[in-house]
Amino acid sequence: LQLIMKGNDISIKGLEKNKRKLLSSILYSESNANFVDLNSLQKSFLDIDVSYIKNTVLDIFTTHHYFINDYSLLNLVLHLTIAVDRIRNNNCNQQQIDTLAGVKFHEFELAQKVTDCLEHKFDIKFTNAEVYEMSLLIISRATSIDYRSINLNNLEEFIGKDCFHLVTQLILDINTFYYIDLSEPEFFIRFALHIRNLLVRSKNNYFSRNPLTEGIKTSCPLIYDASVTVASTIKEKTAISINDDEIAYIAFHLGSTLEAQKSLTAKITAILYCPNYYDMNLRVVDKINQYFSSDLLITNILTEIKEFDTNLNVDFIISTIPISKVLKIPIVQINLFLMEKDRILLKKKITELQKEKKKNEFKKYLQELILPDFFEHKEDLKSDLPCIDYMVKKLQKHGYVDKHFKKEILEREKMSTTAFGNFAIPHAMKMNAHKTGMNIIVSEEGILWNHHRVHLVLMLCFNRNDRHIFNQIFDPITMILSESENIKKITACQNYESFISAMVSLM
Repeated sequence: LQLIMKGNDISIKGLEKNKRKLLSSILYSESNANFVDLNSLQKSFLDIDVSYIKNTVLDIFTTHHYFINDYSLLNLVLHLTIAVDRIRNNNCNQQQIDTLAGVKFHEFELAQKVTDCLEHKFDIKFTNAEVYEMSLLIISRATSIDYRSINLNNLEEFIGKDCFHLVTQLILDINTFYYIDLSEPEFFIRFALHIRNLLVRSKNNYFSRNPLTEGIKTSCPLIYDASVTVASTIKEKTAISINDDEIAYIAFHLGSTLEAQKSLTAKITAILYCPNYYDMNLRVVDKINQYFSSDLLITNILTEIKEFDTNLNVDFIISTIPISKVLKIPIVQINLFLMEKDRILLKKKITELQKEKKKNEFKKYLQELILPDFFEHKEDLKSDLPCIDYMVKKLQKHGYVDKHFKKEILEREKMSTTAFGNFAIPHAMKMNAHKTGMNIIVSEEGILWNHHRVHLVLMLCFNRNDRHIFNQIFDPITMILSESENIKKITACQNYESFISAMVSLM
């Protein structure tokens, strides 16, 4: 993207998709400011004891043998804090729930126990509709983060078909405009309940006072702007106008979800299998989190072997007993009391899985960059100039570069040779290619390249829109190829598939 400045006018020039990627990166960056943890929430609601809400949820869940991970806990406490603030301002959900789809009694009982405690602490009264809402939220986040127990039909009956379709459209718009995927069921349910209540309040001209408004508008202007876009769509679809305070609540939902998404994608995920469910396995989780919370997210606790699904959406399983069932994902068995040897085992597996994730990403980029025709053995190219000429013509033939590319390659070579030991990586200084790619020549006899004899040539061309790929692959490639033994293994590859496999294995 180019920043254009003419007098007092500033504009950005470039592809629309890159403008949206920029917006997306700024949104994620802004979410660091105000939506990271419960302390941030407490600063926003000074007259509500957020720690009490969190501890109440955890105590009741522990008593009833329910597990909730940190990712989901923050979202649930956020919802309850906002609910307490609204009810204090005489803004209650009065919908009749008798005709709505039933929820499991156990989740409704949990919701009732939590709301009973909050009523006593904050001197408020939750309606049956609000307890029903919380039941839906518990179904979406307690015990499991893979949402197999969610019944979205319950949600549609509760919020209405029109509201359900509106929320679906809002999430689609955010994805289209900002390149952010908010389609995960946990966010969908929480956001849908919020929008439904917002519409009810708006129809009755009763809006929530929001202590967050000025802070979010000042510190997170793009997240606030995205929320204004949501409000605009709501007005277009429903003819209901939304004020600044309500827009700020939407912003808080967006910001907290963006922050949670970032932490989730960075972590290795696991399920704990611990048959004696009661305090013991919760203690195991606490102990594991003491050592590995920054790298590991335990998404669920399973207590019976029959609960294992063949499609477990986690990186590995932590078990306190041997597992007889054959599973496709790794298993690490630990002691209930998490001894030092158990910590070493977990650290080893987490490190191994982190490396595997990096390798998979590296492999994905190589597959994007290399066509089958872009890998060949050639012994008739004796020096650098004929080799450069041949490789540039092939890139031109496939529409990757224009007629100026050869000149740019030679200008780069004049400044400093791109030969390193027995390999060369010719590339232009500017990223002006039509498409991003990698063209590879292997020569057993070797090619004379500015006083070096190289056996492997990798010609890179980059489109400016893919500069992030350059940053991700250039260092790993040069580090791999700096080992002469690695060059021997790579030059033995006979096709591009074996080349990619060899590169990934050597990373």
